[in-house]
Amino acid sequence: MGLKNNGMPVLELRVALTRDYERAVEFYCVGLGIEPAQNGQMTAGMG
Repeated sequence: MGLKNNGMPVLELRVALTRDYERAVEFYCVGLGIEPAQNGQMTAGMG
C-alpha cells in the first residue's frame, strides 16, 4: 500500500469519531484510565 514501518508491528491505534469530544475524552481518561498520547482534534469545517 505504499506505507512502510520497517517491520515494526502497529502496537496501538484508537480513533474516536464523536460529536461530544469532551465526553469521549472523559470516558477514556476517567472511565478507562487511559491518557491520550496525541490529540488530533479537528475544528469544524476542516477535512
